[in-house]
Amino acid sequence: MRKILLVLAGWGAVTASLSAGPLGAADRVELIHGGQLDGTVRKVEEAKRPFALVELPEGIRIAIPQGQVRRTVESETLAEYRKFAAAAGDDPERHFLLAKWCTKQQLEPQRDYHMQRVIALAPEHEQARAALGFVRRRGDWIPYGEQQRDRGMVLSAGRWQLPEAVAIDKQRDETEVTVKRWKKEVARLRSQALRGGDKGAEAFQALRGLQDPYAAMAIGEELIQNRKSQPQSLRLLWVELLGAMRTQAAVEPLVQIGLNEPDPVIRERAYEKLETYGKQAAIYSYLPLLKSPNNAEVQAAGRALIELNTPEIKLPLVDGLVTTHTKTGGTPPGMSLGFGQGGGGGLSMGGKPKKETRQVRNPPVLAALKAIVPEVDYQYDEEAWRRHFAAEMTHYAGNLRRDR
Repeated sequence: MRKILLVLAGWGAVTASLSAGPLGAADRVELIHGGQLDGTVRKVEEAKRPFALVELPEGIRIAIPQGQVRRTVESETLAEYRKFAAAAGDDPERHFLLAKWCTKQQLEPQRDYHMQRVIALAPEHEQARAALGFVRRRGDWIPYGEQQRDRGMVLSAGRWQLPEAVAIDKQRDETEVTVKRWKKEVARLRSQALRGGDKGAEAFQALRGLQDPYAAMAIGEELIQNRKSQPQSLRLLWVELLGAMRTQAAVEPLVQIGLNEPDPVIRERAYEKLETYGKQAAIYSYLPLLKSPNNAEVQAAGRALIELNTPEIKLPLVDGLVTTHTKTGGTPPGMSLGFGQGGGGGLSMGGKPKKETRQVRNPPVLAALKAIVPEVDYQYDEEAWRRHFAAEMTHYAGNLRRDR
């Protein structure tokens, strides 16, 4: 005899065979949106869309999409639970232990019921109160949420937070959404502008009119990441737009361009914008590079500081006039004579990698220093520069050598 089949609303027809057969030893299906079905259950994996088939005591079978099933509870687990529940009686400690057992078995409704029974039988049971989210206030037990609300907290994203923190999180989320939208829009306008024609001219004009500071990150990425695929005119437009926005997000790509840009026209325009806004941020980004183990970075920083000179950086520039760099070379060719632990000797090919340490003069750093102090020129004599600056400040002419 065929059974009656019900399909969960909104899912569609089940194509698997519905003939009666042996069903698995599962007793309850819990749904992700709440609710449960008790019956005999088996999983149907071979269907196009896997589902759980629940046979109710009335002989009705219900097909539930697997994606809507939170979990199934084995009949043995429920039988064990019923045995423990019958033995609990009115003993609060037994109910508490049973609630803890339910927690391990993921029987959440049963766990809550037995915790409630504990505090009904023993109102001052601290562990049960805490498990149910109660806290003590002036001798009374109140829900934790009530305490937090009294403190001015609000529940957001599952956490109690100060309203100010919630507002900051909301603003950050809204900013992220706006920034992502601008990335798509700027990329669209850039692609259209590069295609040319009337629509390309319109897109270029639309880019010229960008003023929203939230577009700075998108424009900065275009300037930094798409260097080779864009004409100089478009990249100069990015620099102009960033310079007009005057935000940290706009300054950061200009600082990078000032250091790494191979096109001198674009690099100089970036310096002009930084001179107007973001100069200190740029200087404090470049100064640490004067101590870089990579001499190319030292020279690039010096080149940038020529344009952004200020008297406060005189001594760091002196430290960068001559820098020491160590290079590890490969294993030198040829044979070497070695001796083993037993005293025996022998010839072996090659040797240890060689480390070469050299001092490098940095002309861009010297040029940056002379731009600040054009009236003197001690070339790469660091000690002479230090004596000069000491004489300016204190008239002291002793040894001012700094350990570096």
